[in-house]
Amino acid sequence: MNVKFLKGSQAEFERVAGRYKPGAFYLVINDNKSAEDYKKPSRLYYGVDENNCVPVNQGINVVNTTADLPQQSFNQNTAGEFYYVKDKNILCINNGKGWVQTNTDTVLDTSKENSNVSVNGNPEKPNGVSITNTIADSSGNIITETYDIMGSDYIQIEAVPAIGDKGVDTVKLSLKGINYQLNSSLNKKTLNVNLNNGDTGAGNFNITAGSNVNIAETSTGNYTLSVNKAVDGIDIVNRVGGTGFTASISGPGVEGASNGTTLSADIDPEVALEGKAGSYKFKNGVLTLPVYSKQDIDN
Repeated sequence: MNVKFLKGSQAEFERVAGRYKPGAFYLVINDNKSAEDYKKPSRLYYGVDENNCVPVNQGINVVNTTADLPQQSFNQNTAGEFYYVKDKNILCINNGKGWVQTNTDTVLDTSKENSNVSVNGNPEKPNGVSITNTIADSSGNIITETYDIMGSDYIQIEAVPAIGDKGVDTVKLSLKGINYQLNSSLNKKTLNVNLNNGDTGAGNFNITAGSNVNIAETSTGNYTLSVNKAVDGIDIVNRVGGTGFTASISGPGVEGASNGTTLSADIDPEVALEGKAGSYKFKNGVLTLPVYSKQDIDN
C-alpha cells in the first residue's frame, strides 16, 4: 500500500481548506506537544475531493518507535486501528493480519549487511569498471543500481579492491603514454614523412623539390635541401637612347625553363680627368675624352 500521507498542525490543516488532495490522508498532530500529550489521540482525515475532507478516525495512537507498536493478536476485531510512529514518520494501520505502513516512501530501516557499493572489472569491457549500489531494507526488499565507467584510448580505468575490512572499492583512472614513431623515405625528388602511433598512421606529408631545389640523403640517414644556382647567361649591352650599359643575368624559373627568371640593372659609370672640370660617360659603348692624340702633339 502506498498512500499520500500529509502531517501537520491543526492550523496548517485549516489553511489547506479548499485545496485538499483527493485520496490523501491528513494527520493532524502537534509536534510541539510534550511526551505526555502524545499519549492523547490525534485526528486523521481523508481527502474526498478539493473541497471535502472527512474524518477517518478521531483517535490516532502515537508511539515513539516501531518496537512500541502493540504486539497483539491480529484479527478482524482489531482491524482499522491507526498508529503513528514518531522516529520514522510512519503511519501504520492494523489490517487484521499485521501492521501495514501507508507511506512506504519513508522506510528508513535498511540492512547494513546487505547494503553496499561494489566496484568490479567488466570482462566484456576490458578498459572499464562497473559500480553496483545495493540497498536492502529490513523486510528483504532489495534495490540494485549498476552503472559503468569506460576509459578511452589514452585513459585507463581499473577497479582497486579495498584492503581487508577497511575502506571501500575505488576506481583508478590513469593516463597512458603516447608514443609516436617518425619514418621517412626518399623517392626521386620527393621526401615522404610518416608519423605512426603503434599500427595507426597519425599523419603523413610529403616534401617535393622544385626545378631549382634538390633533396639528397646523406650517409648518416639525414636529408639535405640544396638550391640550384645555375645561370643560363650574363649579358651587358649598351643602353639604348642613353648613356651607360644594361647588365642582365638569366636562369631557370622555380617551375622550370618555361618560367625563366631574368634579373637586370642599369650601369652608368662616369670618368673624370685630372685638371679638367666635369665628368664623361659612355654613349653607345664609346667614351669620348677632350684630349690630344700623340699625332696631334707631334704636328
